Amino acid sequence: MSRGEITYLIPYLASLGLSIGIFLYVWNRRDAKGAFTFSWYMFAQALWIAGFIVGLVSESIPTKIFWDNLQWLASIIGIIALTHMIAAREWPVDGVLDHVEHAIDVMGEVAVALGGDFTYQL
Repeated sequence: MSRGEITYLIPYLASLGLSIGIFLYVWNRRDAKGAFTFSWYMFAQALWIAGFIVGLVSESIPTKIFWDNLQWLASIIGIIALTHMIAAREWPVDGVLDHVEHAIDVMGEVAVALGGDFTYQL
């Protein structure tokens, strides 16, 4: 990569640094309510951005495909964590509606499996 191309990565690197910083901050305070799930969401966000950056820098097609697949995994982790956060907000009572949380998780995973990858490619 040339120096001019590297300057285009600066916003992405800043975003990656912010995501990692928020992840570490929340992970250190994971005993707080909702912090553990949010830390997983921030981990997925940082993983997605890292995969995007390395995919941009990669030169071979198989390497780009590998990093694109890693972004897909990060999206799945993020959506699962997001469904947990939504379920915790809607049904804050512990142990009463565990089956509802599981149903929401399954719905999120099915939504990702069926259409998550195709929506941004259209």
